[in-house]
Amino acid sequence: MHDPELCKMLVPLATQANASRELRALTLDLLTGVSDELATASMTAILRAESVRKDAAYPLYLQRLGAQTAPTDEAFELVESVFAEAQAHADDDALFASAYTLGAMAQETEAGSAQETRVVTRLRASLANTKKPDTIAHHVRALGNVGRDTVLEDVRRLSDHDDSEVRKAVATALGGIPSNSAERELLALVGDTAPGVQREAILSLYRREVGPEVLSELNRSIQSGVAEANVPYLLDVLKRLRKADPQGVTQTLDTLLAGALSREQRHIVEAMRNG
Repeated sequence: MHDPELCKMLVPLATQANASRELRALTLDLLTGVSDELATASMTAILRAESVRKDAAYPLYLQRLGAQTAPTDEAFELVESVFAEAQAHADDDALFASAYTLGAMAQETEAGSAQETRVVTRLRASLANTKKPDTIAHHVRALGNVGRDTVLEDVRRLSDHDDSEVRKAVATALGGIPSNSAERELLALVGDTAPGVQREAILSLYRREVGPEVLSELNRSIQSGVAEANVPYLLDVLKRLRKADPQGVTQTLDTLLAGALSREQRHIVEAMRNG
């Protein structure tokens, strides 16, 4: 797949008018697996083609560019144009797909790059112009894809939004921003009243592979209670930390046991505490 001629041969294969969705998806997946500028150029050529742009699955195709580790200026130009057209035509599917893709592509550039700055500016402006919770949530996740402190304040300021889906998106986005400030916000969201927000905050902490320094704040956050469905996810986090700080983990388990648990979950937590 690193053969230039082979990459070029895939372009007419996927852009022919009668190409199936399965063929287009497979071709783009093959190119995504290469992740170099040549493959990105071929993907961009496919995604520029009018026959592909008319395909109802285009938003799904487009997001594959976000998995490339070598985004080109031409790729940014294409996705930004899709984003602008989606805004103009109120096409939510294309808007959200291009927003996610722009965020992921920006993460692959150097911090502070012109592309990152342009993408963040676009996403901020679009976010500022919407009041719909669903649209806000998608923009927050797209900003989270950038994965840098540049977007931390944009995400963090929505952590107390009235809509739980927005707060859930905040928890997802914070999970991808590698800073202590993002981590503190996640720990606070573990104590959210909405089970879905709690779960996403806990899962984000797990994905970040947090260290035992979070235990004190985590203990405080769960004092107001953890939804029963989220207890297993929390235990997964604590299992990772037990070797590093057994006493801190035991204290957190005691906090869980002081809350309302089903008999089955109480048995599981007690077994872990006494094990």
